[in-house]
Amino acid sequence: MNSFFLSIVNVENPVYTNKSGHLQDSNKKQMNVDSALDWLFEDNIHNIPSIHDSKKQEKFLSKTIKVPTFNAPHSDILLKLISESNIPANEIDVLCYCHETLEQSHSMLPVLKAKKELKLKKALPFSIGQAGSLSGIMAMDIAKALLNNEYNNFLVTIVDSMHAPFSRSAFNGYTKGDAAISLLLNNQNGDYKIKYFKVYPTCHNIGPAHWDINDYLAAEDLLVAKYRELLDDINNKEHSIKWTVYQNLSNRLDNMFKEIGFNKGLNSWNRIKSQEINFLSSDVFLSLIDLESNKKLKAGDDILLVSASIDYGIAGVVLEKM
Repeated sequence: MNSFFLSIVNVENPVYTNKSGHLQDSNKKQMNVDSALDWLFEDNIHNIPSIHDSKKQEKFLSKTIKVPTFNAPHSDILLKLISESNIPANEIDVLCYCHETLEQSHSMLPVLKAKKELKLKKALPFSIGQAGSLSGIMAMDIAKALLNNEYNNFLVTIVDSMHAPFSRSAFNGYTKGDAAISLLLNNQNGDYKIKYFKVYPTCHNIGPAHWDINDYLAAEDLLVAKYRELLDDINNKEHSIKWTVYQNLSNRLDNMFKEIGFNKGLNSWNRIKSQEINFLSSDVFLSLIDLESNKKLKAGDDILLVSASIDYGIAGVVLEKM
């Protein structure tokens, strides 16, 4: 199979709430008292790493903005997302659950719960985690192997929701917002043809838990180097990119990515809504929806989506609008 297709099926919208700082203070749990993650918080209350330490982070925060938040566990959000996708259960051949954040219940496997409760007897279940914000694009690698005569519909579900002790902010990065979206990958038709995708991992000498601001900025510089590598690969394959959409990771990265793209003659699209929110694994797909809603695309246009995660690297996918 040389190519396959992507369609955005549906989005679950969280509630926007006003929060100042957006950090999970180590002395104030912002979660239910009966949460299954209480033990994790209590065990680590005196050992919160720099990247989640509110006192070390507060000087990087400048203003209060509205943060989208879910009040339900990942598994419940996933059930709602699939239920409202309007895809018949017997037509889902593969169900892939992608996430950067963690389900509140450490004993819960959301994808298996969804398969059982929604009676998706035919669906082959997968989970992709521990990949930062790259999981949605990484799912395409599995899809490419499975979408053949036996499998036709590969449903990608992405759910992210932050819980203590993990913070919503890290140094000069944008605030992390909750998001959930489902994508349908199909071997015959869809809203976009997937023409190219690749993951560009980064490697760090120091674990993110021990970073200071200089380590964080160095990690951003590594992402810039990988972005240049991605653009070189795309140019070598002679893709004609109409728009570039990249992860809302930080203002500094926005400016560097935009300058690099401008020098290569690329148009960059910055999401109009929630410009300073990082929607994690869903981020670039939500920006694609924003691009479409502003009527910037026509049939035949190529769009480059660039997912980025400060501690994992970047992933690029070239889509052609059908």
